[in-house]
Amino acid sequence: MQGRLIFFTMERISIYIDGANFYGGLRSINEKYTDIKFDFEQYILEITKKRNLVSIYYYNASLKQNLNPEIFQKQQKLFERLRKIEKFNLVLCKRQKRETKDGGHYFTIKGDDIHLAIDMLRDAYENKFEWEMSS
Repeated sequence: MQGRLIFFTMERISIYIDGANFYGGLRSINEKYTDIKFDFEQYILEITKKRNLVSIYYYNASLKQNLNPEIFQKQQKLFERLRKIEKFNLVLCKRQKRETKDGGHYFTIKGDDIHLAIDMLRDAYENKFEWEMSS
């Protein structure tokens, strides 16, 4: 019986999470569910399976502390929990106040999409994850 070589390759994976959209998705599933309670570590394990995790990026903006101190504190606790996850990168963007037509206002996150796109392009260029183009 001849010997043979067996090669195993481990697919590399990077994860990019738009925090505000992720939270919106959780809320659309269940209004009582928040990303503060979400088990990100288990979620990452489920996504990666046996692939080699290179990095995780999470994009969001800090809430305004003076508008709602309790929710601000919960978000800060979430950010601290996320920072403890191996290979996790928290990318904080700016929150900008916008006026509505009826004189009210709301806040929107600025720069998250740009940071996410730039990080993905940089990591693709640096060959930090497996990817392929199909036509």
